Amino acid sequence: MNATVRTSRFDALLVVALLTACELELVLHELDRRPRSYPLLVVGISATAAMTVALWWRRRAPLVTTGAAMVGLVVLVVAVRGDTSMLNVPQLLLFVIPYSVAIYAERASAWWGLAVCLVAVSAANLVTSADGGSWMFSIGACSAAWCVGRYMRTQRSLAAELERTSAQIVAETEGRERLAVAEQRTRIARELQTLVADNVSTMIVHAQAAQRLLEIDRVQADDAMEAIEETGRSALIEMRLILGVLHRANQPADLAPQPGVGQISVLVDEARVQQRHIALQVTGDPGPLPASVDLGVYRILQDVLALGDDTDLDVAVTFASDHIDLRVHSHRPIPAWPSVAVRERVMLCEGELSVDAAGMEQTLIVRLPTELRGALA
Repeated sequence: MNATVRTSRFDALLVVALLTACELELVLHELDRRPRSYPLLVVGISATAAMTVALWWRRRAPLVTTGAAMVGLVVLVVAVRGDTSMLNVPQLLLFVIPYSVAIYAERASAWWGLAVCLVAVSAANLVTSADGGSWMFSIGACSAAWCVGRYMRTQRSLAAELERTSAQIVAETEGRERLAVAEQRTRIARELQTLVADNVSTMIVHAQAAQRLLEIDRVQADDAMEAIEETGRSALIEMRLILGVLHRANQPADLAPQPGVGQISVLVDEARVQQRHIALQVTGDPGPLPASVDLGVYRILQDVLALGDDTDLDVAVTFASDHIDLRVHSHRPIPAWPSVAVRERVMLCEGELSVDAAGMEQTLIVRLPTELRGALA
């Protein structure tokens, strides 16, 4: 059962109960009077019906309901000729009507409703020539009920605002989570694209070398084929690492080290296996690095080594306080430097890229910032 149905049933029950009690009390009171006045009894019954049935609209039209009920109350007092000593049930309206207009009406309408109530009870007291106690009770009851109604409206408004704020926070949190998932998927796609491009390029180069050496030196051809196999296995392992976030919870974790600056020496050693001279010089302390930069240095060097497959290279990595410098020097020009993958990786890390050519020598220079930027700074 929803809230609307519950409130409608409560209002219907309230109207029926007050109507029945007020009419019964009025009829019994008038029958005991001497002399009886049946026309005034009919007026009193009609006024009682009007002021109680009006409560059905107290939520939808509180100010109109207040006016109708209070007019009915004054007419009832006139109909019973000022004798209100036996009419106790209608006094409940002094609590219900002011409370209803205070809690369901806007501020201006609520103040008008309070004014209508005070004017009506003052008129009723004047008709009955009431004493000071009756004045204090009627005015005090209306004022107290109205104040309680305004307090309850304030509390409901605060609760509704808190609920809206909570829902907004939940929505924003879900939005940030969706953005994080989308960003992670984009990063995975970039990693896969770089991984596939680098390793496939390496495998093609080794395959071509094996094809050339097949009739000349079978031993080196076998080494090239083994390099192809190792590259393929390494690519599969790294793909499993990249896609590891998608594995099921009951699958064992892969404890192999993630590609990063800590694996640069391993990357250079793998290049040296191919009978290449690769000089590596590392200066400074890496310290804590952003994940994108840590992986970016490794991927950039991996791509550079793959493009210069048969060239001797001098690799220098310098760790400064706020950036990393990667310099790869070749003793002959390499037209493929820098590749599209390297450019995209540098752009992703918000770094700088340049190529310095002097005669037959060429130097690729990459600088990546190590400080967190943007929202994480």
